Amino acid sequence: MKKLMFNLVWLFLIVYSLQVNGGELGPLTYEIADGQVTITDCNGAAKGELEIPAEIEGAPVTSIEQEAFSGCSFLTSITIPEGVTSIGFRAFYACRSLTSIIIPEGVTSIERAAFYACRSLTSIIIPEGVTSIGSSAFGGCSSLTSITIPEGVTSIGFRAFSDCISLTSIIIPEGVTSIGFRAFSDCRSLTSIIIPEGVTSIGEQAFYNCRSLTSIIIPEGVTRIETFAFTGSSLTSIIIPESVTSIEREAFSGCKSLTSIIIPEGVTSIGFRAFRWCWSLTSIIIPEGVTSIEREAFSGCSSLTSIIIPESVTSIWSSAFLGCSSLTSIIIPEGVTSIGLSAFSGCSSLTSIEVAFSPFYVSIEGVLIRRR
Repeated sequence: MKKLMFNLVWLFLIVYSLQVNGGELGPLTYEIADGQVTITDCNGAAKGELEIPAEIEGAPVTSIEQEAFSGCSFLTSITIPEGVTSIGFRAFYACRSLTSIIIPEGVTSIERAAFYACRSLTSIIIPEGVTSIGSSAFGGCSSLTSITIPEGVTSIGFRAFSDCISLTSIIIPEGVTSIGFRAFSDCRSLTSIIIPEGVTSIGEQAFYNCRSLTSIIIPEGVTRIETFAFTGSSLTSIIIPESVTSIEREAFSGCKSLTSIIIPEGVTSIGFRAFRWCWSLTSIIIPEGVTSIEREAFSGCSSLTSIIIPESVTSIWSSAFLGCSSLTSIIIPEGVTSIGLSAFSGCSSLTSIEVAFSPFYVSIEGVLIRRR
């Protein structure tokens, strides 16, 4: 039995060696299998411009294996031949001197972290054949100022362009349906972005800390404004589409330039710290469908002078309006059954609180008192 197993293993190795061979060409290491060449490695000492040949040993180069050029920090330019259809995981990871690269038309996907931390890369054209941009594909490309995403792309992976601190604008094509977690987070120079109508999902922290972002159009198909989606941006105003039903925790927290916002009728919940520290927000209308105002939802909104709480609200959580120092009056609707600790603490301009007929609360000379 042992002899039979040994013979089978030996036969496999012989067959594999007949099918797969490889070698080196300059700084490149390659492998040939089934008549196609895969670039598997590059000498880390390679520098300057590098052109990957279209053919090696008469066979076409069709793929670049994962981490093939990872850490080649002296390469400044790479030309990928037209026959390549696949760029692997971390293929050009941390090629820190790389300023330009041409991706051929045959490529259909850019895998995870393919160009992550290529901090000298200033621009890139993604070919029309690409349909997906993997997670962290261009994350940390801190010199990237512009990028063209082709029409065929349907998804932008998580952290795909995070920490692209020089990126000023980007056009997302019509075919995209989802923008992943932290896709554009910390893109500090991004001033505006248009999200196409087909997008139904904007991931958590998608535009987190985009400090220069002053305007954005959210399409009708989006149903949730996710956690930390626009935290720390410079948005001055925003229209939330009618399709949205919930505004999650800290969605607009720290948007210090936000002066106005329209919340649509379909929204039923405003999350924890959703608008915390929106210092420039002067007024807001909460729609009738909202049933609860979560903890610290509007805390630190020091310019907020008035707010209308709709009849549908049943609970105002602790510190909901903490530190709203310009708020002068407020009406508590009769449906409210609970008001949390410090809900209006630090509202130094608040002179009176009115309460509609309620079995739970009463206002006596402008002072809010809970009934026994």
